[in-house]
Amino acid sequence: MTDPDRSRPDDPLEAYFRAAREATPTPTAALLARIADDAVTAQARRRAVRARTGRGGWRAALRRSWPEAAALVAATCAGIWIGVSPPDAVADVLGAGTAEGEFAALVEPATVFDVALLTER
Repeated sequence: MTDPDRSRPDDPLEAYFRAAREATPTPTAALLARIADDAVTAQARRRAVRARTGRGGWRAALRRSWPEAAALVAATCAGIWIGVSPPDAVADVLGAGTAEGEFAALVEPATVFDVALLTER
C-alpha cells in the first residue's frame, strides 16, 4: 500500500494498465459536432426563457411558487416559536428537571460550569 514503486513486474494486469495509460483517446469530429450543437441548443433555450420572463423573472417565479414560500415562512416561525417557548413535552424528552437553569444548560451553548457561575451570584 505504501510502496512508492507501483510498477511491479509480477502483477499480471500491469501490462493492461500500462497500455491504458499510454493510449489517449481522441474524440471524433462527429462527437465534437454533436457537443457543439447541444451547446447551441441549450444557449438558445436559455435565451428564450430569459426573454419570456424578462428582468423580473425571479419575481414571477416567486409569484408562481407562493405556496412553497408560505410553507417555508410557516416552518421558520414554528421553529422560532418552539425554540423560544418549548412545550413541556420537549423538556420531558430532554430529561430536564423542574428548575429552569437545568433546561437552559441543555439548550444553550454554554457549559454547565458557566451556568453554575451565573446562578451563584
